[in-house]
Amino acid sequence: MKSEACLAPTKAAIKKQEKGSNHFIARTHRLQQDRVKQLRERYRQLERTKEAAKKSPEVAKETVVAMYDLIDGLLISFTELYSVVEELVDKIESAPSTSRLKLSSSDSLLQLVLKDGNWFEAKEVSDHAGYRNVNKSSMPNRWKNDRRIFAIRHNGKDLFPGYALGDDGKPIESMHRVLEIFGRQKTPLAVAAWFANDNSWLSGAKPMDVIRRDPEKVIKAAKMEVEPIVHG
Repeated sequence: MKSEACLAPTKAAIKKQEKGSNHFIARTHRLQQDRVKQLRERYRQLERTKEAAKKSPEVAKETVVAMYDLIDGLLISFTELYSVVEELVDKIESAPSTSRLKLSSSDSLLQLVLKDGNWFEAKEVSDHAGYRNVNKSSMPNRWKNDRRIFAIRHNGKDLFPGYALGDDGKPIESMHRVLEIFGRQKTPLAVAAWFANDNSWLSGAKPMDVIRRDPEKVIKAAKMEVEPIVHG
């Protein structure tokens, strides 16, 4: 059994890590609070101009532009936070079992997505596409950076969806078009969830089941997902 003296450095290191983590969490919380305050103030300003906007086309135009800016701010905040969450999830999953935490709904969503459809590691994608490079992740990563395909993180590795690949093992063109439509509005996990869920624009079918046989319908469904609803 290790003596208390031997355990002391470990305890000190753990306390130091906890202190650093708490500082990071507090700083992130303060930054997000400031961002929320800014967004709320912009929303109040828009509320004050709403009545005037109804009477003046010019004010209405300025208000619509400001609202889109507000929406962009909200989306950027969500994306920034989610990227931090995904990075921390990777660290948790690779940690010893005794130090793992109960993950939130994002982990449950990940498990549901993984159960629905075929997912491949970069090496498998390269092999299917006929690439024999020494670096098996080179081409899949290039496709991902070019938004020709997306990947979700699991156990510290990228997993690529089989429904995004054609018979030649390369990404289908329609996947690139869908990802361009989503832009930065959806995280990779959110994109995977969209593909795996029933879609009313596809008569209740899942986009992942339709994209290869009727890509134009899926592209239209993606546009309807991100475009604002226009009321008559």
